[in-house]
Amino acid sequence: MKKLLFYFPLVLPFFLLSACGSDDAEEEEEKNVDINVVVKDDGTTNNGSIFSSIDDKNFYLDYIKYTVEEGHLTVSGYDKMGFKGIAKIVSKITYKGNTYEVLEIRGSSREHDYPSFYKCTVLTSITIPNSVTTIGRDAFQDCNNLASLTIGNSVTIIGNEAFKGTAWYENQPNGLVYAGRVAYKYKGTMLDNTSITLKEGTLGVADMAFYECNKLKAIIIPEGVITIGSHAFEYCI
Repeated sequence: MKKLLFYFPLVLPFFLLSACGSDDAEEEEEKNVDINVVVKDDGTTNNGSIFSSIDDKNFYLDYIKYTVEEGHLTVSGYDKMGFKGIAKIVSKITYKGNTYEVLEIRGSSREHDYPSFYKCTVLTSITIPNSVTTIGRDAFQDCNNLASLTIGNSVTIIGNEAFKGTAWYENQPNGLVYAGRVAYKYKGTMLDNTSITLKEGTLGVADMAFYECNKLKAIIIPEGVITIGSHAFEYCI
């Protein structure tokens, strides 16, 4: 297995790579996170999920809001009255004769001020399927009871502070935190750590993962990493 060894004598600029990859060792386990739902003409579903239409582009499935965007679906919120705490994001939804893949969990941006699960204190568990590639900025921030996190094999982009303030994140030991196959954040001062080796099977490095890690001198990135996020190594002087 080839590895890349990066040294950081200067501040690094932002860069982004894209491709596709997988890890056969976890393939069987990841199949279990995929759920495909067909919404019938009468509003019932093939698997018993609860469906509720908002308009032509937005609907709830099991009290999780999905939005049609450019031929795919984005998780864009939840029903604050009906949602009970365990979220299983689906992979595909067939609705009105069209089948949409769920590719993204919405974060904060100039267009959208409210991330999909921001400050959802009732959320305790989230399962994210293989179809999802992006978890947006602040998407689960301050979901302080979120303790169980399962992520499929396609997530390569995790926005800044996506899991900040969750029980899952706070319970991670000091050191590098992995969310699925993405090196998400370095916890700790790194006063004694000048070299980091990412584990085999890593697909991405999240936004700001090593931001201001000023003692970092070298990082070994295994073959297969396909995305390095915004400001991931900024101020690694």
